[in-house]
Amino acid sequence: MEQGNFYFYYNGDVAQSDSAPAEDSPSSRSVLRIRLGELMKQSGISQADLHRATGINRVSIGKMIDNTAIKLDVNDLARLCKVLNVGLHDLLVLEEGV
Repeated sequence: MEQGNFYFYYNGDVAQSDSAPAEDSPSSRSVLRIRLGELMKQSGISQADLHRATGINRVSIGKMIDNTAIKLDVNDLARLCKVLNVGLHDLLVLEEGV
């Protein structure tokens, strides 16, 4: 992993970070949901426009919209927040006990 980057890895239905191990108990599972599709609709921005504005690969954007992304780069998240004029807490939602 590159220095200065922090990645979230999406493993099945449990999002985990490099900094902490995931809990194994089903009752303690948390799901990190990316609200990119919802925010794009609210902003009226297309996938192609978002690609042009952020430089993020269209396939990666599609995976984020579908919540099937394997990892998220914090620099990409920052660009998305800037273009969509939202905070990180608006883009990512942690759903606990799922």
